[in-house]
Amino acid sequence: MRTVSVILIGIFLFIFSVDAQTSITSETETITAVPVISWEEQTLDMGAVKKGDSKDMAFHFRNTGEADLIIELVTACRCTALDWPREPIPPGRGGTIQVTYDSSTQDLGARTKTIDIIANTDPIVVEAFFKVEVIE
Repeated sequence: MRTVSVILIGIFLFIFSVDAQTSITSETETITAVPVISWEEQTLDMGAVKKGDSKDMAFHFRNTGEADLIIELVTACRCTALDWPREPIPPGRGGTIQVTYDSSTQDLGARTKTIDIIANTDPIVVEAFFKVEVIE
């Protein structure tokens, strides 16, 4: 009787451990299927902009990941107006983030601005940059 109990406990533990490993593998596979933003150019050089003028530019990217890319929000300083795709971007497809820079409230000189893209990527925040020099 004792041998039968030990065998049953062993079978139970074996089945439980196989089930636990399957769950971990399934969760890992789910976690690895994420979108990836791959920039055509991650840093753009806007050049010189006369104080008070505005200038437009576009950041082009492709989703090189394995899941749909969903951009929740794109943020930057108050000197920028931003537009981005609101629809999911499937793997292999691309998109554009439009940026309008307004130099009217900026001091003279060169600077680098950061654009934060909040999406379902890993990490959740991806950055792009642009350089600009405000002149008189």
